[in-house]
Amino acid sequence: MEIQQIPANVERALSISAHPDDSEFFAGGTLVHLTSNGTEVSLVVATDGAKGGRNIDNVARVRRQEQKNAAAELGIKNIISLAYKDGELTPEDAFRVRLIEIIRQVRPDIIFCHHPQTFYKQYKAISVLGHSDHRATGTALMEAVYPRAGSPNFYPGLGGEPWSPREIWLFDCENPDHTVDITAGFAQKIKALEAHISQLGAGGGLPDAARKVGHFHGNESRPAEVFVRLILRK
Repeated sequence: MEIQQIPANVERALSISAHPDDSEFFAGGTLVHLTSNGTEVSLVVATDGAKGGRNIDNVARVRRQEQKNAAAELGIKNIISLAYKDGELTPEDAFRVRLIEIIRQVRPDIIFCHHPQTFYKQYKAISVLGHSDHRATGTALMEAVYPRAGSPNFYPGLGGEPWSPREIWLFDCENPDHTVDITAGFAQKIKALEAHISQLGAGGGLPDAARKVGHFHGNESRPAEVFVRLILRK
C-alpha cells in the first residue's frame, strides 16, 4: 500500500480510545508527528483499564498514571478519562453525550478512534480478535459525530457550539486504506508504550507487538500505521 502524508494545517486533533495504551499502540507515531508540528492533541480514554492488570493493587489508578506518563512521551498534555468499567462498555446514550460534549469543547479537525466493525485482524497466519470495548467506542464516536455533535438540534448548549470534524481516522481496522510512515516518531511511540509498565508482560508486551505490527504494515526500516480515512468536509 502506498505511503501517504498526514494533512497539513491540523490545529487540533482528538484521539479516542477504549483503554489506556490503545491510542499509543494504534496511532502513537501519527500523533507524535502531529504534536511535533504544533497540533494540539487531546486524548480521551473511555474505560478505567482495570481488567488489564495482574497482581496489582488498584489497577485503575496505576493505569491512569501510566497513561499520563505515556501521553507525555507523545507530547500530549490534555487527557480526559471517562472511567467506564473495563470490559463492560456499550455505545449507550450517556457515553455518546459525553463524546459530543468533548467534541464541541475540543473542536478537532481530525478525530482518531477505533473502527466500529473490527471483529478480527489478520497478520499473515495469525488472527487477532477485536475487543468489544473497541467496537463500542468506535460506534459511540460515529453516532456522536453524526447526526449529533454538529447539529444545534441535538443537546443545544452542551459543551459549546455544534462542531463536526473535517476527518475521522479509524484505527484498529482490518481493511485500511491509508498508510502513514511513522519512522520519525517510532522511538517516541515505543517509549510511550514502555510507560505502560503494567502491560509489559507475556510475549514481550506492547513494545514488541508494536514493532511487529509496524514492520508488518511498513517494513523493517520504515514502520507504518494504518487507518480507514474518512474525509467529511474540506
